[in-house]
Amino acid sequence: MIFSSLSFLFSFLVFAFTLAESLVSNEDVYLGKHNASSILETQKIWFVTFTETGEVFKDLSELWEATSTAYPNLHHAKVLCDLEYDFCKSQGVHEYPQIAVLRSGAWMRNVLDDSHHSVDSVLEFIEAHLTHCESEFFKSGSKCLTEERYEDEQLDSQEAVFELEEDESWKRVDSLRKPVNLEFRDFLDDSANILSERAFVMFYSTTKCTDCFQWEPIWLSITRDVANDLTMGYVNCDKDEALCAYYDVHEYPTFLAFQKLDAVKYDGPLNYRELSRFANQLATYQTLHIQPEEIDFVEDTHTTFFIFFHDYALASEDMQALRRMELYLVGSAPLYQSDSAALARKYGVHALPAFVSVRNGEPFIYQANTPRQFRSHERIRNWIHQASLPLVSELSPTNCHKMVNRQLSVIALLNPESETYVGDRARLLNFGKHWFQFQKKRERNFISHQRVKKYTALTKAKRSKNEKKIQRIKYSTVEHPVFTESVSFLWTDSSVWQTWLLTNLGYLENVTNEATLFIVDNERGIFYTQGQDSRPLRLDEPSLFSTLRTILDNSKSIPHQEMGKATMCGGDIYQRGAHFKPFIYCLFLFLSCIMIIVIIQKRRRSRPSRMQPILGFMDFHPLVTIKAD
Repeated sequence: MIFSSLSFLFSFLVFAFTLAESLVSNEDVYLGKHNASSILETQKIWFVTFTETGEVFKDLSELWEATSTAYPNLHHAKVLCDLEYDFCKSQGVHEYPQIAVLRSGAWMRNVLDDSHHSVDSVLEFIEAHLTHCESEFFKSGSKCLTEERYEDEQLDSQEAVFELEEDESWKRVDSLRKPVNLEFRDFLDDSANILSERAFVMFYSTTKCTDCFQWEPIWLSITRDVANDLTMGYVNCDKDEALCAYYDVHEYPTFLAFQKLDAVKYDGPLNYRELSRFANQLATYQTLHIQPEEIDFVEDTHTTFFIFFHDYALASEDMQALRRMELYLVGSAPLYQSDSAALARKYGVHALPAFVSVRNGEPFIYQANTPRQFRSHERIRNWIHQASLPLVSELSPTNCHKMVNRQLSVIALLNPESETYVGDRARLLNFGKHWFQFQKKRERNFISHQRVKKYTALTKAKRSKNEKKIQRIKYSTVEHPVFTESVSFLWTDSSVWQTWLLTNLGYLENVTNEATLFIVDNERGIFYTQGQDSRPLRLDEPSLFSTLRTILDNSKSIPHQEMGKATMCGGDIYQRGAHFKPFIYCLFLFLSCIMIIVIIQKRRRSRPSRMQPILGFMDFHPLVTIKAD
């Protein structure tokens, strides 16, 4: 009995010691948008390495590991900027590798870049950012017994990056202005600001919306925080029902961004911070000129951006289409324009003008057969809706409906605390690029095949000298299908959203710490967990490639599971059969009634007219007769 108790106590002590060692060890923490608040909102000092995956910047990492042994308790984190573009950009990091220092949520001025450094220079960099107490603590783990104030120490490197500069924003903002009450006639008046400048308008209702009264002070505050260049207004849908119906406003409040009569609905979070950020972007967003030597920096900085290629003969209608793109891209991605032939060749542009979306370095060209299609704002809007999303995106409940808008969605459930997390993210990104390139090659082959068929038919028509057939084939358009947007690649943090995702899918099995893959068909309400080889899905490119091709060709050839009552985003499944069956029955009944009426009328018309004599004289003149009915 005593021996078993001692063995249990010894095991407990070993477990506690191991746990303590893991908690105080200086293992690297990988940062991203999903867990950045864990260090940005603390009062500690962190040394953060901004780098990328692979062996490109291995020298700086090895040098840091060699010097950090002198400070075993140092807080260190890593950010992989090729996977976390948006986070690096939000922190003002455009060049890497570099090591920055974060103290109490503020970045310090000095950074350690990729220059020629030695162990001594890196140690000097660390010691320059630490006080005497912090240095002793990170070396030995012992805290200072008394509170010491080092007023004589001059730590120049600890000056925050953010300096106090003269705030001139008040020159552009009227702190007393109010939003403009807009009516239907303001949209018809050529002299109104709504037609000449951009505007941000709130549509509300006092009778159909119970909490719209709370938005009045919020909208007033946002108006006073936005530059005067942007018109801020509101429309009362109780008075202007026709105007609200014209812009398809049925929910309140609804926010629309205007540029002349073109309108784009704001679909972001309804809070003060996000609305104010969008309004300021709307006021300042414009197209920038880009040169060939700047393209590498833009690709490293932005996951997704758009380029408008043109030559010197640029029509006014094309400039209007470019201005529409500015309105559609506010808050989504930057827009550039260029007349460089080198850049056009880099992204595979052969005809000008052209719109190109660059996502993770892969170009996606807007296809238009005629100038009218090229300038159609509806086609441009639909294309931007597809082309503004990166090849691989992070999935969460807030952006679920925006991300899951394609035929299939490949979702990887990743654990940031896993050792394979970084490699899994990189493999998913590479697979997304390879799939995009494969589908783009399919598009080119399909278009080439269609052109060969057209010219073959045209040659045969010329031989037969059929002029009508020649004209019809000559002016027919070649179809440009979009295969690249059939599948979206997503990943989600299993430590935060695992329960949400599995509950919505209806997946009841246990999930390991390794990467778990799902292929979701949200339209049909099914999902796949097995590949073509009847094995669980994994980040293996050949297996996943063949599985996706098989599902797209024949979705019933691979075993799947029903999602039940919930879709992947948490709503009810749209049962097309339940909605269409009553409609089909009513349509069939209506057509049957029409057919019966037509048959009766036809039979009446085909019946010969019956003639009756007048006054009983059978041999009377035929003019003196009348119809019996």
